[in-house]
Amino acid sequence: ANYGSTSEPTYGGGSGARRVRPVTIPLRASREKNIYTLKPKSLDESSVAADYLKTGCAVVVNLEEVEGATAIRIIDFMSGVCYGLEHQGHAMKLGDKIFLFTPGDFEISSDEVDYSENRDLIFKDIVSPQPALKAAKPAAAPADKEKGAGTPERRSWER
Repeated sequence: ANYGSTSEPTYGGGSGARRVRPVTIPLRASREKNIYTLKPKSLDESSVAADYLKTGCAVVVNLEEVEGATAIRIIDFMSGVCYGLEHQGHAMKLGDKIFLFTPGDFEISSDEVDYSENRDLIFKDIVSPQPALKAAKPAAAPADKEKGAGTPERRSWER
């Protein structure tokens, strides 16, 4: 071997090359799947439920002691947390004012209605139904305009 040589070294061609083995790392370490039940009394208290959800735990939220408008805000907040999770979580209505929020790696089997498609079904029992708004009658059209009936009037912003 010529140790005083100034030539560029060569790699991988000799018997000194190491064999590299791939290392398999599981994407998610197995963890316990905990389910927490919470009964928040305000929107601020729902942040505890959000923290549990973000750590990979399922959360049952009981809104029986919360007024309707606050309950809706809590559901919207928790639904947003579910949506923002890495593997998009799930929300399910279990009772009149009881909801389950899970991370995306939880599998939920149910023969219930899919509430994610129809927001009105989720809030049906939380707030009393409000009367439907009646459509206003269209204003009576003038008989004839100088520029022609039914033609919208043009306005110019130039002076």
